[in-house]
Amino acid sequence: MPESIALRAARAAEEACQRLGMGPRIERVVALAVAIVEEPEPIEGLTRTEAHIAQILQAAAGRTVAIGHLTDAICVEDGTIKTHVCRLRKRRPDLAERIETVWGVGYRWRP
Repeated sequence: MPESIALRAARAAEEACQRLGMGPRIERVVALAVAIVEEPEPIEGLTRTEAHIAQILQAAAGRTVAIGHLTDAICVEDGTIKTHVCRLRKRRPDLAERIETVWGVGYRWRP
Protein backbone atom coordinates (compact mmCIF):
# COMPACT_ATOMS: atom_id res chain seq x y z
CA MET A 1 0.00 0.00 0.00
CA PRO A 2 1.51 3.39 -0.92
CA GLU A 3 2.10 5.79 1.91
CA SER A 4 -1.03 7.88 2.29
CA ILE A 5 -1.35 11.49 3.36
CA ALA A 6 -2.95 10.21 6.57
CA LEU A 7 0.04 8.00 7.34
CA ARG A 8 2.46 10.87 6.75
CA ALA A 9 0.30 13.06 9.02
CA ALA A 10 0.28 10.33 11.67
CA ARG A 11 4.05 10.06 11.60
CA ALA A 12 4.44 13.84 11.81
CA ALA A 13 2.01 13.97 14.75
CA GLU A 14 3.87 11.17 16.51
CA GLU A 15 7.23 12.91 16.06
CA ALA A 16 5.79 16.20 17.34
CA CYS A 17 4.34 14.49 20.42
CA GLN A 18 7.63 12.79 21.15
CA ARG A 19 9.52 16.08 20.89
CA LEU A 20 7.03 17.67 23.29
CA GLY A 21 7.22 14.76 25.75
CA MET A 22 3.56 13.77 25.35
CA GLY A 23 4.18 10.02 25.55
CA PRO A 24 0.78 8.54 26.55
CA ARG A 25 -1.10 10.90 24.26
CA ILE A 26 0.79 9.75 21.17
CA GLU A 27 -1.57 6.80 20.67
CA ARG A 28 -4.63 9.05 20.54
CA VAL A 29 -3.07 11.62 18.21
CA VAL A 30 -1.70 8.98 15.85
CA ALA A 31 -5.00 7.07 15.79
CA LEU A 32 -6.88 10.26 14.94
CA ALA A 33 -4.43 11.22 12.21
CA VAL A 34 -4.49 7.73 10.70
CA ALA A 35 -8.28 7.77 10.77
CA ILE A 36 -8.25 10.40 8.03
CA VAL A 37 -7.88 7.70 5.37
CA GLU A 38 -10.47 9.19 3.01
CA GLU A 39 -10.71 6.70 0.16
CA PRO A 40 -9.75 3.16 1.06
CA GLU A 41 -8.08 1.16 -1.65
CA PRO A 42 -10.11 -1.90 -2.66
CA ILE A 43 -8.97 -5.17 -1.10
CA GLU A 44 -10.08 -8.30 -2.88
CA GLY A 45 -12.85 -10.12 -1.05
CA LEU A 46 -13.68 -7.26 1.33
CA THR A 47 -16.40 -4.64 1.41
CA ARG A 48 -15.40 -1.00 1.36
CA THR A 49 -15.94 -0.69 5.13
CA GLU A 50 -13.88 -3.79 5.87
CA ALA A 51 -11.08 -2.55 3.61
CA HIS A 52 -11.18 0.82 5.36
CA ILE A 53 -10.81 -0.85 8.77
CA ALA A 54 -7.93 -3.02 7.53
CA GLN A 55 -6.10 -0.03 6.07
CA ILE A 56 -6.49 2.12 9.20
CA LEU A 57 -5.19 -0.72 11.37
CA GLN A 58 -2.33 -1.40 8.97
CA ALA A 59 -1.35 2.28 8.88
CA ALA A 60 -1.20 2.27 12.70
CA ALA A 61 0.71 -1.03 12.85
CA GLY A 62 1.74 -1.95 16.36
CA ARG A 63 -0.50 0.70 17.93
CA THR A 64 -3.92 0.13 19.45
CA VAL A 65 -6.71 1.89 17.56
CA ALA A 66 -9.76 2.48 19.74
CA ILE A 67 -13.16 1.34 18.53
CA GLY A 68 -14.37 4.93 18.89
CA HIS A 69 -11.69 6.15 16.48
CA LEU A 70 -12.70 3.52 13.93
CA THR A 71 -16.38 4.40 14.35
CA ASP A 72 -15.67 8.09 13.79
CA ALA A 73 -13.31 7.52 10.87
CA ILE A 74 -15.59 5.19 8.97
CA CYS A 75 -18.87 6.89 9.92
CA VAL A 76 -20.74 3.79 11.06
CA GLU A 77 -23.04 3.29 14.02
CA ASP A 78 -21.69 2.29 17.41
CA GLY A 79 -21.40 -1.45 17.83
CA THR A 80 -20.98 -2.30 14.16
CA ILE A 81 -17.17 -2.23 14.14
CA LYS A 82 -17.05 -5.59 15.90
CA THR A 83 -19.33 -7.09 13.25
CA HIS A 84 -17.23 -5.67 10.40
CA VAL A 85 -14.00 -6.99 11.95
CA CYS A 86 -15.60 -10.42 12.45
CA ARG A 87 -16.66 -10.53 8.78
CA LEU A 88 -13.24 -9.28 7.66
CA ARG A 89 -11.60 -12.12 9.60
CA LYS A 90 -13.91 -14.71 8.04
CA ARG A 91 -13.45 -13.43 4.49
CA ARG A 92 -9.69 -12.97 4.65
CA PRO A 93 -8.00 -15.40 7.07
CA ASP A 94 -4.60 -14.11 5.92
CA LEU A 95 -5.48 -10.67 7.30
CA ALA A 96 -7.24 -12.13 10.36
CA GLU A 97 -3.92 -13.40 11.68
CA ARG A 98 -2.63 -9.83 11.79
CA ILE A 99 -5.60 -8.27 13.63
CA GLU A 100 -5.34 -8.53 17.40
CA THR A 101 -8.23 -7.66 19.70
CA VAL A 102 -7.33 -5.41 22.61
CA TRP A 103 -10.18 -6.18 24.98
CA GLY A 104 -12.12 -3.15 26.15
CA VAL A 105 -10.18 -0.80 23.86
CA GLY A 106 -10.05 -1.70 20.18
CA TYR A 107 -7.79 -3.47 17.70
CA ARG A 108 -4.11 -3.64 16.82
CA TRP A 109 -2.36 -4.69 13.58
CA ARG A 110 0.54 -7.02 14.29
CA PRO A 111 3.54 -5.79 12.31
